[in-house]
Amino acid sequence: MKFVYFFVVYFLTSASYLIVKDWLYSMLCGLSLVGIYHVGWDVVMNYSNTALMGAAVAASFWALFRSLETPSRSGYLWLGLAVGVGCYGHRGFDCTGSESPLVYTQILINIVVIVLMIIPHCSWFSPDPAGAHLAEINYLHVDPSATYLSYVGKGLWSGARAIVAFLVRFIAIALLVFWKPVLNPGPMNSNASTANRFILIYFLAFIGLAILGVFAFRLSEFQNHWMMVLIPAALFLALRLHSTEVSSRRVGVYVSVLSFLAVAVLIGVGVRYTTVPQKCRKCNFFMSYEELATELRAAGFKERILITIDYPNQIGGNLKHYFPEARISGGRY
Repeated sequence: MKFVYFFVVYFLTSASYLIVKDWLYSMLCGLSLVGIYHVGWDVVMNYSNTALMGAAVAASFWALFRSLETPSRSGYLWLGLAVGVGCYGHRGFDCTGSESPLVYTQILINIVVIVLMIIPHCSWFSPDPAGAHLAEINYLHVDPSATYLSYVGKGLWSGARAIVAFLVRFIAIALLVFWKPVLNPGPMNSNASTANRFILIYFLAFIGLAILGVFAFRLSEFQNHWMMVLIPAALFLALRLHSTEVSSRRVGVYVSVLSFLAVAVLIGVGVRYTTVPQKCRKCNFFMSYEELATELRAAGFKERILITIDYPNQIGGNLKHYFPEARISGGRY
């Protein structure tokens, strides 16, 4: 699944080219992802389904900008497919659904495709709608015992910290190298101006949804990898750089810094490959899944829905081998 990272870069680069029509700035957009720690490092080292969500976010912007340039039914079909895949990849992608109602009535095609893709996923729990609740899965991190002010304060702080942690390295590098075009961009053409405005609205909508989650749903903790929906920040940078005359020296410095980080990731992969298996307790924590499956059958499990609270082991994924017809839901996600 980590190779899905390639599609994150590909779709984001392609989305940028649809607007700026310049491969230099489009490639800078794709390379900028290395500057985001939780993409350039953690996707390679740790994340799996989150990488799929990142690819779906990038593909959504590619499909949207493609439809903006040449509106067509097929464009909105691709957009619906990308958003639908994102919802399968990670529930945190749901907030990007607000990116749809931008231009034409053909957006209904997008909505229909998304609904058709999500319905089967939701219907898996239909035999026992209370199943997830009875398993005491608490996907949203809430603290029902806390006072209103305490959980609001904790939630807002957690959300702000997650956003800053996700983007701080990328923003710092961009400002140090390209401070003038970032803070004071030049005039943009019509498509670039529309895309720039849309990305700003997209970010504001995301922040608004996060605040709503805190105040209305007692959301008190945000995970850093939920912020994968913020990777269009690289598109935002590419649009601003393209609108201004940027010297080749600054571009060279930017490429050099990000290339250094990319090489560091490759070295890190090699080091972990040779050292982690001997030191990782999670990697060496084995159990007899065949025996566990036998016990589940003896307890009366009939291969319907299996909800697992599996950390650090991937119990759900391993039990799929013994219950191929069962629907598996991991409580971690």
